[in-house]
Amino acid sequence: MSRQAWRPVLPERLVTEVTAGNCVAFVGAGFSACALPDWRELLLRLAREVAPSDVAERVERIVQAGHTRHFEREVAAQIIRDAVEPDRFMAALRGLIGRPLEALDAEQRRRAEDRLRWLRGTPFAAVVTTNFDELLPGILPGPRAYRELLRPQRSRWHEERYWRADGDAGPTVLKLHGDVAHGHHESLVFCRRDYRDRLYRDPGYLNFLRALFARHTVLYLGFSFTDAYFGELRSELLALIGHDPGDRPVAYAVINDVDADAAQFYRDHEGMELLTYDSRGGRDFAGFDAWLEALHAQTSPARILGALIAGRRLLWLDPLPRNHDYGTSFLDEAAREGGGEPCRFDRVTTVDEAVAALESAPGGHDLVVTHWGEGAAMSRQGGGRCANAERLLEEMRHRDLRAPVIVFSEPNGAERRKHAATRLGARAYVWTWSGLFEEIERLFAPVDRSG
Repeated sequence: MSRQAWRPVLPERLVTEVTAGNCVAFVGAGFSACALPDWRELLLRLAREVAPSDVAERVERIVQAGHTRHFEREVAAQIIRDAVEPDRFMAALRGLIGRPLEALDAEQRRRAEDRLRWLRGTPFAAVVTTNFDELLPGILPGPRAYRELLRPQRSRWHEERYWRADGDAGPTVLKLHGDVAHGHHESLVFCRRDYRDRLYRDPGYLNFLRALFARHTVLYLGFSFTDAYFGELRSELLALIGHDPGDRPVAYAVINDVDADAAQFYRDHEGMELLTYDSRGGRDFAGFDAWLEALHAQTSPARILGALIAGRRLLWLDPLPRNHDYGTSFLDEAAREGGGEPCRFDRVTTVDEAVAALESAPGGHDLVVTHWGEGAAMSRQGGGRCANAERLLEEMRHRDLRAPVIVFSEPNGAERRKHAATRLGARAYVWTWSGLFEEIERLFAPVDRSG
């Protein structure tokens, strides 16, 4: 197959793990490489800007040596750390990798923003990164962060954080090696000594990583596997669970230029399925973007909802259009994106209009969404005041108009309203967009995604 015809084919198990909220993205320097200087360039520029001339010369000699090994660059990093006053060091580092998008040309910025959008819009249980640049903001290690990642309230694709458009959208991001934007220099892992301090002076750090690896499938993105202790943690997990060739993977990795034999080795003996691509000898990393975009396309709320509702007919009852404008436009766009065929909406403002639409629609409706509405209409059953949702459900029962009904209204009095609505045949009473999206999934895709 030619390179131009290549399309990534995601493992079905990985897609399932992501949508079930059971996958953690482990982001390395390769993710930010489209926007930031690489490790070699960063060391050279740091040394030239802040180190004494003799130190800068030593660093340049080490880094410029042919085929410089990772260890030698660690030596150069430690030399800079030892020679430069901490506050000056942090200020220079912020200047080089802070606010990275502002320094990019249009094409670089588009690529970086695409990666951020795909990452934030994919329903990972969390994102963990060793990057300390400002491209991907996050929180620092500590009890609050560990609790948030290990004991989350819930993590499913339909949660608001995965489809909200503002800058706070997306999964929680934990910055294992610090953050130049907000952290003190002592929280930054820049050289070998910093690694040692992080590993052994924070008694909860390794325990947290062990628990995270054991509880979640991990997807490595732009990770070079040069940090030895991550490899040891993976080995501990494989020994703990007794992983054998043929068992399902415990991790996946998007990685370039790996041949079939090496990929099979990782699959059988490291419990890791490699999602590979040809980088033309390290000159073209479009394959990385292709894998990330494909995962986002198959797991984002818009894609999932779109595939579920494409071509269906929905009736929405609410006297105030502003209450459903967002939802109907989002679902319509999702249907076009996910299934190609638009979703048909009948928007009505009264119960009488809803009944008329239900009676006249060819082929009926796949779903009815209604507000509650404390109306003054008379109930068929009791003769007293009756909410619009109750009256609509009674009319549907009386006229044998069959369609699933979800009541989408306010949280006030939810338990009482839910009891009344479900007694009359409603599927659910919800008051958040996330709750509505979840009910739509349950209705149209009843197979449990967590399996």
